[in-house]
This record gives sequence, C-alpha cells and structure tokens, in this order.
Amino acid sequence: MHTVSKESVYITASFTTMAIKYRHMKLLHFPIIFLLLVSFSVFAQDEKKPIVPKFAIGVNFSPACAYRFIHLTDDGSNSVKSITKLMNESELPVFGYTAGLDFSWFASKRLTLETGLWFSDKGYQMKWMQFATIANPSNTDNKFKLYLKEGYLNIPLKLNFNIITSPLTFFISAGMSTDFRLYSKTKVFMVYEDGSKDTQTINYYEGMRDVIISYIGSFGLEYNFRKNFKIRFEPTYTMAILPLVTGELRTYLWTLGGNAGIYYMFR
Repeated sequence: MHTVSKESVYITASFTTMAIKYRHMKLLHFPIIFLLLVSFSVFAQDEKKPIVPKFAIGVNFSPACAYRFIHLTDDGSNSVKSITKLMNESELPVFGYTAGLDFSWFASKRLTLETGLWFSDKGYQMKWMQFATIANPSNTDNKFKLYLKEGYLNIPLKLNFNIITSPLTFFISAGMSTDFRLYSKTKVFMVYEDGSKDTQTINYYEGMRDVIISYIGSFGLEYNFRKNFKIRFEPTYTMAILPLVTGELRTYLWTLGGNAGIYYMFR
C-alpha cells in the first residue's frame, strides 16, 4: 500500500486551491472589464454632452431696407392698374432700422422661443416731382419729394430651430410681431427755381391703424465665446399682415435687414 506523506497532501491542496482561484479570476475578468468599459463610456459621454442654457438676454440692431406693398381694390377698370403702376414708378424704399432687447428661452438643444421689446423705424419715399406755384402757374422748374417715416414699438414672438449646433449654430426662424405705432411723419422737401429750399413736416394719422400685425422670417448664424456669451448675425424679413392704411388703397409695410446681436446666456 502506497503511503502519502502529510507534506504532499498540503502541497497538492495548495496547488489545487491556486488553480481554482485562477480559474475564478479568469471568469471574473470579463464582467469586470465590461463594467469598466461601460463606466468609461458613460463618463466620456457626460463629459462631451453640451450643457443647454436655460435663458438668454441680449441686444440687437438691424439696419434695413424699408418699403411698402400696395393693394388697390379692383373695380374692373383700367384706372386701378394705372394708379398702381404710377405709384410703383414714383415711390422708392428708404433706410430703416430695428433695435432693442431680446429674451430667449431654450426649450431644447434644437428649439428656442424668443420675445423682446424692439423699436423699428420704417416707411417709403416719393421721387422728385415738378410742381407749379400759384404766383407762376406756367413755371414747372420747382420740384418736391415726400418722405414718409413710421415709428413702432414691437413685441415679437418667434421660434428658432437649430439645424446645425456646432461649432457654429445655424438656425431658421419664424414668428409674428405686434406693432404699436408711435408716430407717423411725412416730410416734404421743396426746391424752388431760384435755388431756395424749404422743408415741412406733417403729422398725419387719419385712416392709419394704431396697431398692426407683422410676419417675421429669418435665418442666421450664432457663435459662442467666453462660455456664457454668443454673437448672432441674422438676415430678417418682416411683412405687415394688417395694412397701415385702410380703405380702397391699402398699404402694407415691409423691411429686409441684417440683424446683429450679442447675448448673455444663463446656464
């Protein structure tokens, strides 16, 4: 009968225990490595995920080309087309602008709701035209032109949709504006045959609306800098839905400008 020493039993048991532990360690490698990879991936995603701001406040200024669209009630005669053609040939756009405060709420990474308080200056003008005086009705060397300016307090409400969000944000926007008329001034410039000049200002309100509604459409680019600041360039078009002048001849004011602004974001 073969006899096994106590030392051999201890050595065999030690090797067996080590082998079992090694086998268990190899089986544990897979879940441990998997958990480490998942944790690293989640951590990396949290680190790279941009923080969407909550609110923003900013100032803007937009020089603009201001003009009008006219609609004359068609009575079936040729006079309507003649009057419309004459007005379109004798009137021109003017320089206008919009400036004010913007308030933004970031609904998500893609959507931003904006409102604000703006002041806008818009209108149109008439080309130089000849006229005669009572003292000398046969003389038409005198000339004059009209310059209509309208001032409004605007409360806009528009929605921005971000198409591209980095590194530059590219967005499109649409909305409405309620415009409260502050003034309506018509300047008359006159130049007489002897070279003398005269200017008169007429405050004319008859037949004009005190409040109009305008459509706002735009697209633009934004760039974030210094963490909480961003700048914006935004070509913008506005078109009155309600006419300034009511009656058979309706006048709708519009503007086309390039809005620039700077904003502070609250995170």
